[in-house]
Amino acid sequence: MAYTRPPFQRTICACPGEVKNCQTMPGYLGPDDVERIAEYLQLTPDDVCRDYLEEGKGAIVAHSGTGEQWKIRTLRPKLLVNGCIFLTEERRCRIHPVAPFGCAYFDVHQTAWKAMKRSLWALRLIVSDRTYQRHLDEVE
Repeated sequence: MAYTRPPFQRTICACPGEVKNCQTMPGYLGPDDVERIAEYLQLTPDDVCRDYLEEGKGAIVAHSGTGEQWKIRTLRPKLLVNGCIFLTEERRCRIHPVAPFGCAYFDVHQTAWKAMKRSLWALRLIVSDRTYQRHLDEVE
């Protein structure tokens, strides 16, 4: 499987503030994340979509010239009462080696500018990725 590798370093989560995000707002999936998670869990992508994912809040973006805004739909791990479906009782990520883009490439210590650059990189791929769009339809 070919993986679209982000052009920046993965972050390292090691503080309680990082786990707090796992409990309240799991990071969104980028292109190829469903397939990587499925392979790691030894499931099919359809099983992962059905059992572990839901549609997230999405991202509101705007055209820099016209100001026109629109929403880009995103996938995220299901949010349960205790947090992300992949968060263990020990408060660790069960799929850490293949964590979703929004978990692996963002942390509470980043500047807003750095986070925005990373988001834009992924969102550009998401809107043109037909497989990602199909996965969104599978979680509805």
